[in-house]
Amino acid sequence: MLTHQQLIPCPTCTFLNDPSCSVCQICNSPLIDDTDSEKTDLVNKQTTVKVKTPKKIRSKVLLLFILTISIASISKVFPTHIVTHSLFSRNVLNERGDIKLYNTMEEVPNVPNGIADYGGAICFAALKRDGMNTAIENAHPKFKLRYIEPINGNPGCTTGIQMLLDRNLTIAQNSRPLTEAELDVAELRGFKLESVPIAIDGVVFYVNKSLGIKSLSIEEIQDIYRGKITNWQELGGNDLPIVPISLDPQIDSILRLLMKTKDAPMIDDRVVITRDYTSAIRQTSTTPGAISYASAAILRGQQSIKPIALALDKNSPAIPGLLADGSVNHVGFEKNFYPLTRPLSIVFRRDNTPSEQAAVAYINLILSKEGQKIVKSAGMIPIHYDR
Repeated sequence: MLTHQQLIPCPTCTFLNDPSCSVCQICNSPLIDDTDSEKTDLVNKQTTVKVKTPKKIRSKVLLLFILTISIASISKVFPTHIVTHSLFSRNVLNERGDIKLYNTMEEVPNVPNGIADYGGAICFAALKRDGMNTAIENAHPKFKLRYIEPINGNPGCTTGIQMLLDRNLTIAQNSRPLTEAELDVAELRGFKLESVPIAIDGVVFYVNKSLGIKSLSIEEIQDIYRGKITNWQELGGNDLPIVPISLDPQIDSILRLLMKTKDAPMIDDRVVITRDYTSAIRQTSTTPGAISYASAAILRGQQSIKPIALALDKNSPAIPGLLADGSVNHVGFEKNFYPLTRPLSIVFRRDNTPSEQAAVAYINLILSKEGQKIVKSAGMIPIHYDR
């Protein structure tokens, strides 16, 4: 087993790489081993006077820079909320003062008795899989969570928010910004919608395992789903028709993120529409030439498909969303090396009802230190507390 001293730290993201690597496994930056670094230092010393900054100071400056960028980027998407990486600022996250940071789920106050119905973005299934619902019910046994399938249509952000507007849900799990139309409907019905960010998620594209494709740029994937590229030979692969698979673009948020549009994007008629991530994974694994997508948290550990690395453009390095061992590229997502990430949020009605109380309690439970640890173990990036 390699020791810590034998691993090569990346000069860009600080990830410790195997000495056989020439580029970083996380951010694709060139690696310099210790001997090369020493030789370079000797040359530099002959021509320049080097001013050394203590490692502790460099680390603090780097951390402060990352925090500033992270907070600024999230605040642009959710401007009404104060988002922190740790307890460096305030303990209150909203104007009303009822959404706060707690250490444990047991500390969260005003958790009501009864059932809270939830639905919406299906990537949140990873939280339930990794024990979020169980931890909440262990801390507050009389507070029960119940998933509700949509009566009309497939599960997703849009149907979840519509069910919330119709008072068929207490909590809508969401992976996109609210639309003006949704906010207007809420106002007409006498309440407001509030959206609280709880995590950052990475979107990963994947292909059938028989394909030799290792990476694509965002533009190339856009062209695939728009029907401009129809054969893998055009992308350096075999002479094989591309079979793009997607969730319903009227409901799902990932293609909106990919195409940079707030509304349902225009996609090619050949795109195969499927119900959910599980169906897409199964269909891709059995269809030569297939490509699809999912939350990194959903794909973590999947063996039946092949995740591909993603590049911002043709001139940028391709960054893996999932590492070779199937784990999530937390460093790549957290430090914005990966080009396709999104905030996840909880949406609820401000209507002065027991449903509002239940939703606020649910958010506080997820944002607790205990809840954010589950967020990380599920394959998402926690946005509060030290990671």
